Amino acid sequence: QFIKEVPSNKLSKIREEPKKRILKEDDPRILSEYRDDADFMNMTLKVMSVRPRAYEIKNFLSETEIDHIISVAKTSNMKLSMTGTGNEESSKTNTRTSKNTWVVREYDQIIDAIY
Repeated sequence: QFIKEVPSNKLSKIREEPKKRILKEDDPRILSEYRDDADFMNMTLKVMSVRPRAYEIKNFLSETEIDHIISVAKTSNMKLSMTGTGNEESSKTNTRTSKNTWVVREYDQIIDAIY
């Protein structure tokens, strides 16, 4: 987990093509000076619902990682959910007001580590 904020000048888009990129177990940890030094994470998976499947994993992300994801989301073009088929007849709904966006793994080193 990242435990300290990484300066933006240390982050960059990962340029390698995802399918050609091979991470090895003995590769050095990227930005290790901003991470905790634990060798592993002990996580407990709590089943919140079987149908639909929903789980809770406490402390899965650090506050630093959460803040980074929120920052990335704010800079993307998030859109309100739409009803219908996506054509001009579709309309914004008052009952479903979620927003969503996609962030590719190669966005930067923090998103890659979370992925």
